[in-house]
Amino acid sequence: MRIRYVRRVLLVLCFLIVSFIGMLFFPTRAIVVLQNDTIIYAFPESEGTFALEWVHSVEKEKWIEKFEVNDRQIFLQSTKFKTFGAGVPATTEQVIKQKNGWLVVDVHREIGSELVVRATEINHYKFIFKGKYYPMAASDAPYVIKTERVPFFAL
Repeated sequence: MRIRYVRRVLLVLCFLIVSFIGMLFFPTRAIVVLQNDTIIYAFPESEGTFALEWVHSVEKEKWIEKFEVNDRQIFLQSTKFKTFGAGVPATTEQVIKQKNGWLVVDVHREIGSELVVRATEINHYKFIFKGKYYPMAASDAPYVIKTERVPFFAL
């Protein structure tokens, strides 16, 4: 009787270990930030939204753009900035609202399956996911943001 119990416990433990290992390597869809085809950051796509923050090269003010991922496509949801200036359209089809010192424009525009970002020394790019900031170091190589299947352990 005791041997049967031990065998059952060992069988259950083996099943749990194999399941856990399988889960770690099972590919899942993620929002990834790549550079030179290397994953820099990866986040669960089910969380579906992210933002980019940078410093405008002429205005020297922060900009923040919010994006949503839906069906493997990236959509620009909104952009916010502090001032109108060089490179900033004075008029837009969208309503510009003021919130807490920011000018906010709800855009709702499809970007496509990937977003390419060129980070420079003066822009200080940051990827924002669930309120946490991830630096994007200045580089000659662009960053590519898209969705792809990655092993669960990469998240």
